[in-house]
Amino acid sequence: MGAVSMEIITRCVLFVLCLFVTWTDLQERRIPNWSLLLCVILLFVMRFFFGPPWSWLDPLPVASVVLFSFAALAWRWPEALGMGDVKLFATLAYGLGGAAFVWIVTAASLLALLSAGVVLLVKRKKAPRLLPFAPFLFAGYACWLSAGAASW
Repeated sequence: MGAVSMEIITRCVLFVLCLFVTWTDLQERRIPNWSLLLCVILLFVMRFFFGPPWSWLDPLPVASVVLFSFAALAWRWPEALGMGDVKLFATLAYGLGGAAFVWIVTAASLLALLSAGVVLLVKRKKAPRLLPFAPFLFAGYACWLSAGAASW
């Protein structure tokens, strides 16, 4: 399996994961652990068996930093960030790498801010206290894909 085709498969797997997680986050306000675990295992197996030697190890430091730093935030402010979001962040960081992850989270945060601002201005009511973040993360990921993901 070539590097290009593995990249495309990785992006497709993460796209399907983000789409599913968005749906469950909107419906149930939860991100199922089994879906994240299945995705990480699939990404690991793809890298282990079809990637260059030791390529499964390359994204681990970035994914670990993302996991532990956002877990600390979720532990400190549990009403602001759920652990499902933290694990989704780590999964994206493992699958795409640090630069793409930063781009996606920045875009997702800006989209969430824009959405809350529109609710405040147009509807003239208080912004929702809790917004599910997975839909914005999915939108940020879709923006990253459409903005020329190959350059990242």
